[in-house]
Amino acid sequence: MFYGSNLVASGVQMEAWSVEDNGQGICFNIYAYNVQPGIYIDYATGDSHVADNGQAAGTHTKAANKEQHEYILNTKNMKFHSPDCSSVSKMSDKNKQTFTGTREQVIEMGYEACGVCKP
Repeated sequence: MFYGSNLVASGVQMEAWSVEDNGQGICFNIYAYNVQPGIYIDYATGDSHVADNGQAAGTHTKAANKEQHEYILNTKNMKFHSPDCSSVSKMSDKNKQTFTGTREQVIEMGYEACGVCKP
């Protein structure tokens, strides 16, 4: 998935459902992050290099030092929410994605904070 004007995808969403048995054999929806251990990726420019001083792959230093939280992403309107936000229950399941990371990472992915819960 590309966010904003980034030149590199932040990851790939894969979904499968077996039609023969109505999803009994295969049924999943995952998001695989575009990260590599020990490598820093600048998704905006496409540049990558060996990470400095233990920096987590795919993260900026300032974001790597921040506290991680669980957020609920609305992939349709590009808003992010706290898990207990009242807006989450109104969200369609197909547009709902759970993300664990820093607030800065979510914003870098192109999401805006919800105006109700203000995560």
